Amino acid sequence: MKNGILFLAFIVSFSATAQPFHPYQVKSGHIRYQTIRFILHTELHTGPDGKMVGKAEQIPYLSRTRDYYWDDYGNVARDMIYKVSDGSGKLLPEKQKLIERLWCDGRMYYLKNGKVAFDPDHLRDECLASEPLFKKAGWFAVLYPHTKINGKEKVAGKEGTLYKVDAFSEYVLWKGLVLRDVSYYTNGAGKRKGKQWDKKAVKVQRNIKLKPGFFTPAWYLRHYGNKSMNE
Repeated sequence: MKNGILFLAFIVSFSATAQPFHPYQVKSGHIRYQTIRFILHTELHTGPDGKMVGKAEQIPYLSRTRDYYWDDYGNVARDMIYKVSDGSGKLLPEKQKLIERLWCDGRMYYLKNGKVAFDPDHLRDECLASEPLFKKAGWFAVLYPHTKINGKEKVAGKEGTLYKVDAFSEYVLWKGLVLRDVSYYTNGAGKRKGKQWDKKAVKVQRNIKLKPGFFTPAWYLRHYGNKSMNE
C-alpha cells in the first residue's frame, strides 16, 4: 500500500511538472536586449565666491546584450547574455558570453564558466501555485500584485504597458513579454536619484521558426539526456 501511495505521489508530481506554462500571448519569437549602465562622473570647480562647487552627471554606457528566444507561448525558452564592455565603459575587443540558460521541464538549466547545473523555475512555480490569478491577470500580477499602471510606452516598435512597481523599479510589458526593465537609485527619503541600469529591447521578432534541436543545446544533452523539446 505504501509503495502504491508513493507511486501515486510521483504521478501527481510529474503531472504538475509537465503541465504547460504559457506566460506570453505570442507563440514564439526572439528579443534582443541591451543593458545600459551608468558611470557617475563628478566635477569640482571654484565658484565666483571662491567656494568649491561640485557637479555630478550620470554617463551611460552599453554593458551587456541578451538574446532571448521562446516557443510554445513561453513554455520553453533559451537565452544568452554577453558582456560587451568593462566596468569603466570601455568596449571589449570581443563580447564575452557570461551565461546561457534554458527553461524547460519546470527547471532553469544554465551553462556558466564551463559548468552546467539547474535550478527550479521559480516564476513557473509561483504562477502555478497561484493559478487563478495567473490565468486572470498574467504572471506579472502574481509577482507584483500591488503594482501600478503608469501609462503606455513604445519600445522597439511595440507599444507596451508601463508598470511602476516601486521607487526602485519599473517595467514595460507587451503581450506578457518584458520590453524594458529599469532600476533606480533612491535617497533616504525614497525618491529616485538616478538610474542603476536600463535593460531595453532593441529588436523584437515574433512567430519565428527556429532550427530543430534549438531548445536542446549540446551542453544540455551531454548532462541531462537526449529528450527533444522540439517533438
